[in-house]
Amino acid sequence: IEVRLQGIHKGIIVPRLLGRHPGPRVLAMGDDRTDEDLFAALTPGSFAVHVGPGPSRAQYRLADPASARWFLSRLVP
Repeated sequence: IEVRLQGIHKGIIVPRLLGRHPGPRVLAMGDDRTDEDLFAALTPGSFAVHVGPGPSRAQYRLADPASARWFLSRLVP
């Protein structure tokens, strides 16, 4: 279950957060429809990764959660 205020989604919140902290490159990973708004809102130079099958606007894809865990384990020792 995902609970949120009506009309509020990741695509609205992320630009506000990035506006407070300009310049960072963001790695966003997600596996469902709500993450698509996030992917669309990312600033240039950021990375969008869809986890699992199905259509996505993310530039990159990982096959499943196990692949995502492996990928993240390589980024953070």
